[in-house]
Amino acid sequence: MLQKTSRSNSESFTELTMKGESVLGYCQVTVFTSTYNRRYTLERLYESLRGQTVKPMEWIIVDDGSSDDTYQLIFPWIETEIDFEIIYLRVKNGGKHRAINKACDLARGDLFCIVDSDDYLTNDAIEKIITWEQSIQGKPGYAGVAGNKGFSDHQLIGRTFESEYVDATSLEREKYQIEGDKAEVFYTSVLKKYKFPEIQGENFITESVVWFHIASDGLKIRWFNDIIYIANYLEDGLTKNGDQLIQKNPKGTLLTQHLQASYYQQFILKEKEEVRHYIHEVLVSGDLEAGITYLNGLIPRVKNDIDIQLMLAQLYLYLGKISVAKNILNDMTMVYSKDARPYLKLGKIEERQQQLSLAVSHYQKALLYLDESANQSLIEKLKKTYHFTSNQIDRVLLIRVKEHYKKGELEEAKQLIIKNPAIDESYRLELGFYFNNERFVYYIIGLILGVDDISSSPEDLDYVKAHQLFDQCQYDQSLVYLFKVLSKQLTPLSLYRLSYILKQKGQLGLATKYENLYRLVSNQIKSSGRIYFIEESTTPLHKFRTDINTIFHQMGFHSLNRELELGNFNFSIFDTVLFQYPFSSNVEKIFNSCCTLNLKTILVVHQVEDLNEMIQLNQASRLIVMSHDLKTKLIEQGCYCQLLVREHLDYLINQELVVPTFSKNVILVEDDEILDDWNDNHSFTLNVYGKKTVQERTHLIYKGEFDLEQTPLKLEGSFGLVSPHTTIDSWQVSLYLLTKRPLICFEGTELATFVLEHELGFVISTLDEMEAKLNEISNEDYAYMVDHMTPYSINIASGVYFKQALATALK
Repeated sequence: MLQKTSRSNSESFTELTMKGESVLGYCQVTVFTSTYNRRYTLERLYESLRGQTVKPMEWIIVDDGSSDDTYQLIFPWIETEIDFEIIYLRVKNGGKHRAINKACDLARGDLFCIVDSDDYLTNDAIEKIITWEQSIQGKPGYAGVAGNKGFSDHQLIGRTFESEYVDATSLEREKYQIEGDKAEVFYTSVLKKYKFPEIQGENFITESVVWFHIASDGLKIRWFNDIIYIANYLEDGLTKNGDQLIQKNPKGTLLTQHLQASYYQQFILKEKEEVRHYIHEVLVSGDLEAGITYLNGLIPRVKNDIDIQLMLAQLYLYLGKISVAKNILNDMTMVYSKDARPYLKLGKIEERQQQLSLAVSHYQKALLYLDESANQSLIEKLKKTYHFTSNQIDRVLLIRVKEHYKKGELEEAKQLIIKNPAIDESYRLELGFYFNNERFVYYIIGLILGVDDISSSPEDLDYVKAHQLFDQCQYDQSLVYLFKVLSKQLTPLSLYRLSYILKQKGQLGLATKYENLYRLVSNQIKSSGRIYFIEESTTPLHKFRTDINTIFHQMGFHSLNRELELGNFNFSIFDTVLFQYPFSSNVEKIFNSCCTLNLKTILVVHQVEDLNEMIQLNQASRLIVMSHDLKTKLIEQGCYCQLLVREHLDYLINQELVVPTFSKNVILVEDDEILDDWNDNHSFTLNVYGKKTVQERTHLIYKGEFDLEQTPLKLEGSFGLVSPHTTIDSWQVSLYLLTKRPLICFEGTELATFVLEHELGFVISTLDEMEAKLNEISNEDYAYMVDHMTPYSINIASGVYFKQALATALK
């Protein structure tokens, strides 16, 4: 305990009190109590005041419209109490905050101590308040003192620091681990200056409005580490009925949120200045690890600020820890979804890593929230670097949405948002969920645009507050309202955000539960749209285009051809349209129309003849390409659309294939380069299929050229030879897998690794090794390899690999 360095007033009045003399003329502390129908609890508080070790105080009681005859209990105390004065004021019910304002005007004490009617003070509370107040040097910079609250003399409420005292503002409590309810005692002169706002027709506003105002002006409190106040949270108290009070006092609640956000913003700005100064020194010294440790050690409210998180991500980038930086930035796009900076930084990172589809996606989202000058700069980049069309630019800007919203044209604004691929999916799904509810459409669009003053009906206040608090990163408060919203209706946005908050709190099991519910509700909304495809097959790749059409039918998708012929077809907002590329001019017009409507479009790309087609391809929502080689080629030429590659090329066949038996006959399909070093002394036979480009020789037999439907039925031989440049996803490899011909490939290739890992054949260095390898194989070895090929054969014959890629594209 702090030692007194001089004789104090508290010592003199202690002596007087011990002699039993009245000290009504001297008042150092005003104890204030607001009461409403608490006659049954007040006596305990009174007895705690009578039992104080020192009593230079007064007790002001404001009766806030009680109907339980409280005054009959208090009047005898007023008449008989000789150690301190009791002032009783009966007023019309107006709330605790109005009562505090009135009491401050009446108070004579230098210090103002608020004690609720269901609580009481420890016997030495007043003495400790005075002692600690007298220990302060430079009092003009202080608002008062504060001790701890407890459930008892020894059971602390909340958490506290380890030293005897800390000097800090109310906004710095988290910084110094001053957590939970505390017993703040302010200078009366301070509270007279910082009055509570009084809103007509409402009876509640939280005390933190004033406490934070005081703190934002820089006035500190001396927090000391003694329990002086015993709290009892009764069922009819303010603490346990806070939610009802918030609902009954919406204007005060919104004012509180606005003021608290303002005060915290000022506090964070001050803290950020200190952080910037420190990080500048770190960058000069080069000790980046120290900077990361420092930033990670900040209190969450400061650490989670977007500027601090950007600093942290940048430090990780300087250290080359790109994945860590990307995780931080991706989290920021969830928390600060209306700030362009994380999207811009992610776009630049993805560009450096050649992840162009992700880069463009981030840039599109940045476009939504950039100011006009920066917006124009990014638009120019997208046009020049990524060949964005005017239509693509228009559909990721919110300008038209804002114009419609201001005019009250909600239907037009709603349609633009739902079709805007840059808007977060959870928002668009929420609009889909409330599609015909104009009231909620108004709320959701306001949230997307970041409108502060969204006026809501009382029954919808929980919904609006839940999401506004989330956007302000006030997760604890948001969590309370999200649970209320979800108790009435499972909405996608609420489920998504609830699961996010629970993850941040480490409640992973509960988070997963709500995440699964989000997926379930989302899928139900998405299922309201239909999946359509265009039937056409007009290129040399007729077989594979026909296979795709067949798979579309098998998956239950709807052909557009008939509806388009009738000319009376209209798309809905959740529809998806599937195309095969290249397409004819008529189909191209349909594709362009779908892009203009912002429908989800998926192109199955068989080949690209002219690389100038990138502008058209990039307008699609997704591309499914036939091979990794084609994917690489497209990316190199500036394709940023999301690209998916099927694992193997499907090769549908309805006829039953004969299971091959072991022989030393080998098959080679359409690849003659490998025969440049052919040795006529080979004892095995090589059967060649495709265009005739080689002369038959000993053991080298040309079998002919067949269409893709007939080729699997015409193969003769036990093994399929693959040249060094053939890829896993080539049609030749799929043909061998389909017909269960174990593969012979060359070492050092990706295909060789695949074959050995899955035991689907063997590997050679040159053709000269073939004969020895074949001689080593037994009938049992061959049957083992064929058996391993069976799952691949079944999947390829039924289109499984394309179906998997398409399912991913549709998500």
